[in-house]
Amino acid sequence: MMTVNLATVLRLHAKFVAARCPDGSAVAGDMCDAADEIERLRAIVDKLPKTADGVTVVPGMLLYHYATGRPLGNVVTYTAGMRAHGQWAVAAYPVGDCYSTREAAEAAGGE
Repeated sequence: MMTVNLATVLRLHAKFVAARCPDGSAVAGDMCDAADEIERLRAIVDKLPKTADGVTVVPGMLLYHYATGRPLGNVVTYTAGMRAHGQWAVAAYPVGDCYSTREAAEAAGGE
């Protein structure tokens, strides 16, 4: 999957707007300010914990873990569902060992 850096795209379009549109320099300045704000906010989001499948975790989010039968340690306070005897139960696991969806956790169970 290709990722696009929105701040970079805004800056590229700002150059186009500045060169080709009436009052383009003012609009381009606003676009560059928006790009700076996006980068500032991205730096904050990048510091947040991520699941094993790369999804940013937020408080209260339901996480899933496919139980492997071995201790995981480093328990965190996020809610997680784990597969036990065919049922989904609530438990706490390290965020990085959990998945954002039940399907992703089940797929990882075979690894």
